[in-house]
Amino acid sequence: MFLGAIPKPVAEQIVRSVPIGDWGEVYLCCSGSFRMEQAIGSSFAHVPIHSNDVSLYSTAIAQLALKQPIALTFRNRLAFVEEILKDSSDFGARVAAVLVAHDMSRFIRGNDYSKLHYAYYEAHFAELTGKAIEKLLKVMPEIRIASYFPGDWREHAERAVTAGAGVAAFPPFFKGDYEKQYAFLDDSIAWDAPTYDLYDPKQLDGILLGLEERGVPYCVVSDQVWEHRKPHMEFVAGRKKPHFGYWSAGKASLRRLFNRPEPFRYTPVDPTKITANSTLQIIRAEARHMNFLKDVYLAKGIVHSTGLVNFLVFLDGQLVGGIIYALSKYGDRHSVYLLSDVTVTGEGRLSKLVALLATSRTLVRLVEKKVMDRIGEVVTTARTKNAVSMKYRGIYELKTRRPSDIPEEGNILQYHSKVREQTPQELYDDWFKRHHAPNNKRRR
Repeated sequence: MFLGAIPKPVAEQIVRSVPIGDWGEVYLCCSGSFRMEQAIGSSFAHVPIHSNDVSLYSTAIAQLALKQPIALTFRNRLAFVEEILKDSSDFGARVAAVLVAHDMSRFIRGNDYSKLHYAYYEAHFAELTGKAIEKLLKVMPEIRIASYFPGDWREHAERAVTAGAGVAAFPPFFKGDYEKQYAFLDDSIAWDAPTYDLYDPKQLDGILLGLEERGVPYCVVSDQVWEHRKPHMEFVAGRKKPHFGYWSAGKASLRRLFNRPEPFRYTPVDPTKITANSTLQIIRAEARHMNFLKDVYLAKGIVHSTGLVNFLVFLDGQLVGGIIYALSKYGDRHSVYLLSDVTVTGEGRLSKLVALLATSRTLVRLVEKKVMDRIGEVVTTARTKNAVSMKYRGIYELKTRRPSDIPEEGNILQYHSKVREQTPQELYDDWFKRHHAPNNKRRR
């Protein structure tokens, strides 16, 4: 009666291995029979689950769980079902009829075996629907979902990014698999079906890379293996397709190869040699290079988060530091979070320069292209034992100050700045006039 697209051992392994409880919320893509919702709900009851699928099968169950009925009209080969349901106003009965109809779809071929079974379903449809209602009533309390999105799972994953949540995705292994599996239901039941782009499993690696670039926690099950990533889980049953599990963090995980710090050649900036006429250059950087810089110049033992967009800053060909943007931690889609603004020297107030450059529209525009939205503000956080951060003072506005739960950190300061319309070179010129002090060490 209920499809089990995700094998039970796979679901059990995921909830044991993936720290979904730390995600805040989970956007579950391709719900199928809601086996993963049940597994996650029983293991992480405090985590809201936002489900998704495009099939009538899943949508009908979800709407019943949410107590939000939708219009379903049986037609064509299932037109007789309307006569069976005519005296029932219970939406649950219609959902149960959908489940029976899907079971029935296994026998739509023209051979004698299929004809015999199809005729049995027709003759006993009312009785089978009654049994399906009983099963629904038992399973509904286990499907505790906060919302449901009937549409493209890739769009649902982007909603998770916007919400700052995690993504659990279980997309089809074959192109067109959903369309074939649910063709009978779509032809025999009229409903407000969603529109979506056909998913090709070849797209999955690129989708995961996009989540990783933006630091989005995820777990996904696929039958694919890639050279640059190793599965954290493997499940094989008989001759069926193997199930490989990949996740961003959790037990049995391996560090993602492309996130490993990778050294690169550079000349550190000499603050005493830069001038008002120095040439500023800002170039895109890869996460592995930024992680190398952070390993060298930031506090040791920090687990680095992958940013959305990364930049390296040079003056006269000498490296000053780097800038890493991430999605806003505060749920405001019109702001961007300055995840890191590292410098290679503590002299010359160059940290103030990097922080200032991070507010330039020229850089932020590349983030806007990623998130497809207008950004008006840059937000960041400083940890210091002082009342203010000297790096951000005069550039950003202090919004909040609170003591850290870790006494050694002192205060946690939240700073905001409007995005500046000046070019990076114009901001450098302004910084040089107001702040350049080659013999002064940076103060935070």
